[in-house]
Amino acid sequence: MRSLKNTGRHSHSSGNSEVMNNPWTFSAHVTSEYNSAMQDFTELAYTINPKHKDSTEVLIKGDASDLEKMQTKITNCSPYTAYPLLKNIVNWIMAGSDVNVHALQEVRNKIIRYIVGKSTT
Repeated sequence: MRSLKNTGRHSHSSGNSEVMNNPWTFSAHVTSEYNSAMQDFTELAYTINPKHKDSTEVLIKGDASDLEKMQTKITNCSPYTAYPLLKNIVNWIMAGSDVNVHALQEVRNKIIRYIVGKSTT
C-alpha cells in the first residue's frame, strides 16, 4: 500500500479530499497487478526487509484499515449493479440523459476520424 500513498498516511488530514482519495484507493488493485506482472516478466522478486518502514505495526494496521474501508465502499457502491442509470459513487450525482457512454466505440471512432490527418501544431 505504500506505493499508493504520498507522504505518510494517505488521509483527509494530509489535505486530500474524498475526490482525490478515491482514484488512489481504487487503483490499489491495478497497481498491485502491474507490480506482480513486472516481477513475473523480469523474473525478479522483491522482498521486504524486516526493518523496512512499511512493516511497522502501525502501518500494517493502517493498511488493514484502508483495505476495510475500500471493501466497505465497493460493497455499498458496487459499480456492477443492474441499475440502468449512471451514478457517481463519490458524490451520488446522477448522469443526465445526454451521457453517451453506451456509445463509447462510436464516439471514439468519430473522434479518431476527425483528428486523422490534422496537424498537431
